[in-house]
Amino acid sequence: MKDKDSYSSLEFRTGVELTLEKLIEHRSADNPEVKWTDFKETVTETVKPRIASNMIDTMNESRKWKAVYTH
Repeated sequence: MKDKDSYSSLEFRTGVELTLEKLIEHRSADNPEVKWTDFKETVTETVKPRIASNMIDTMNESRKWKAVYTH
């Protein structure tokens, strides 16, 4: 499980870094508020698929155990 978590963390970090690099290339503003907003939006958009995947895995595991104990 640890390997999966470390891979997911690396994948997440890489996704955030790549997206932020693209934003920096296209943005000329040095305004900290704009940079902070870009950062928050990037992290949120990058983490959504990961959260959805984890939620689906958890629900499937729950269904599996429910089926075991109710039959």
